Amino acid sequence: MSTQALDMSAPAILRRAANVYRTNGRCEGAYYDVVQESFGVPAKDCRVCAIGAINIAAGAHPEGVLNSSGLRARMALAKHLGLGRHLVGLDVDRDDPHDTDGPGYALINALATWHDLAARTLDEVVAALVAAADAVERGESR
Repeated sequence: MSTQALDMSAPAILRRAANVYRTNGRCEGAYYDVVQESFGVPAKDCRVCAIGAINIAAGAHPEGVLNSSGLRARMALAKHLGLGRHLVGLDVDRDDPHDTDGPGYALINALATWHDLAARTLDEVVAALVAAADAVERGESR
């Protein structure tokens, strides 16, 4: 049996994230629905926010720390959404996105604020993830 390596490019992660989000459903205010998990649903199958979906698509726990490929996918989504100002000074190969004083944390907060808007729909989030993947492939967002 052959095992194929998972494509860790930003577009591939974003497309997988769209799939995860569409399949698992929307969770506001957290990376994933811990209540579902407490009832035995594996974390990777729980409702997620956009960041949680990207984390799962990049091979991490929904609340986990990402590698540089996953962070690049987050950055591509932020750029697509016009949140580029939150990327200033962010080095995906060096910065810890969970450091509350670092630029990676500003990126998480910006994406979470966009995602958790009460009027935001599941379809809008899926469309944004796919459009961000398309933008990277066209060379518009790296």
